[in-house]
Amino acid sequence: MANLANIRLNRKKPIICVPCTGATVGDICYSCQQIREKPHDIIEYNAGTFNGLPNLSQLWNALLMITQATNEGTFIFKCEKKDLPEYCRTERDYRDIMTFALRSGLPDALEIAADTDPDLIDDLSEQCMDTGLIPIISLSLTNASEASSLEQRLTGLSDLEARTFHITFPAQTTDDIDAVRQAVRAFLQENYEFKVIIQPTGPVAKAELLKGNTFDSPILYAAVNEETDSLPSCTDLRRVLDEKGL
Repeated sequence: MANLANIRLNRKKPIICVPCTGATVGDICYSCQQIREKPHDIIEYNAGTFNGLPNLSQLWNALLMITQATNEGTFIFKCEKKDLPEYCRTERDYRDIMTFALRSGLPDALEIAADTDPDLIDDLSEQCMDTGLIPIISLSLTNASEASSLEQRLTGLSDLEARTFHITFPAQTTDDIDAVRQAVRAFLQENYEFKVIIQPTGPVAKAELLKGNTFDSPILYAAVNEETDSLPSCTDLRRVLDEKGL
């Protein structure tokens, strides 16, 4: 396992994250082969899209494939509940999947949904730190207007064991991005030991990335191959970062 802690999360030197996708182990292998040929620093794997769940032995095969096919590339594990089959979206199912992933010793970080029971977040976070993984709490904002309460929400979560947050939100304008960024800055002024990943989504966010706007985020997200409506390609993003000396 390549420990994510060895990659410094620094908003002044952002790193590029690309998604590993696939409904089957074979699909995951193909995705990883493509990733290896492209410029990136870390990989994000959403197990919610894997059709082997809730069979945990199949999840092991998927995680092992990512590790082997990327030559132990650094990756973040997450499981979007909305992507899981309806019959395994319970809190218990989520706990079992996340616990299995972290105990496998294969991911480098575990991304935990902020709407999870706080006791479970704390338990997963403590297990992560005991086993050398980085726990990340993810918050999904419905829209940028929620930025007005974001500092308060982050402060409320700061008593938990995790010290890294990941915020995603749809950005309709650059003002939306600035509003979230300012809320994060206000939080970090009083909580400097935390790291906050800021991920605006949509065409506006993509255009800003290609202009060199890093949103004060230590991790930036890109598509593996061709650009999408919301994401630049990792090749284009690497070029932009190189031109800015980042």
